[in-house]
Amino acid sequence: MPQLHTFNFCFCTDIRINPLVNHLSKDDIQQTFTNIKCQQQMECIVNYLNLTGTCHIFSLPFMFDYLECIGNTFPSIIFNHVRRLWIHDEIPFNHEFFIRIACSFPLLKELYVMNDEPQSSILDTLNSNDNQLSSTIIEYPYLISLDISNCHIDYIEEFLNDTKIRLPHLMKLTVNYDKLIIVTENFTRDVTRLNCTKVKKEQINMDRFLYIKLIEQQLKPYIDTLYDDVDVIWQDDSDSKHRSQYALNKINEIFNERVEPEEQAAKMTDIWSIENIWGYIK
Repeated sequence: MPQLHTFNFCFCTDIRINPLVNHLSKDDIQQTFTNIKCQQQMECIVNYLNLTGTCHIFSLPFMFDYLECIGNTFPSIIFNHVRRLWIHDEIPFNHEFFIRIACSFPLLKELYVMNDEPQSSILDTLNSNDNQLSSTIIEYPYLISLDISNCHIDYIEEFLNDTKIRLPHLMKLTVNYDKLIIVTENFTRDVTRLNCTKVKKEQINMDRFLYIKLIEQQLKPYIDTLYDDVDVIWQDDSDSKHRSQYALNKINEIFNERVEPEEQAAKMTDIWSIENIWGYIK
């Protein structure tokens, strides 16, 4: 391809690793670049998780809108084109890490965070080393979607507490219900309100017992007002989730039978609000 002057690329490779063998470092991988006869700049990111090593090799500037599975170690460059980012590590993400993410990905719109390690194990060290850095409020001005459903509760605190991070345009939040209740103190904590004021879509991942109870609490009072054989449904020993779906179908059936067509539009609000709740647990 003699006419090719620029080749924008991003290659991602996953490999199973032997824990008894030394891992290749970023420098080890970059040494192989010397065999490539090209004047174009290249960079790489290496991340090790469990028994898997993930390596990204890409051209500079980075021209793609999505980057996945990066951890605490990534180059100090600006990813102007990245809109969607997935971060994952076995080492805790500290506050300074999220400052770096905000600076390196200035136009980020969607962020998915995975990390089971608590921040608390590093907070004391961070605070003693740089109190000013740990108190810096981070802003993600373009972030509209945040998934923190598969991470330690510390990261829910990090993102929802507006004294740590500001999310002025967040519209979609995916989060674990149990942890959300704790962090927001049952939705009464003031510092967790601001970042959620514009959220229009909330995907809540709950403990199965809790979400079954939630759907039953929402459906049963409404069913009681519609027909007399409600006990047949609520005494059924079948799976509660299926029972709730049956109840919802029954509501729609009775609604269509008993409400005049010209009145259905005006009375549809309750039905749809219940269906929206059901949408959370499909």
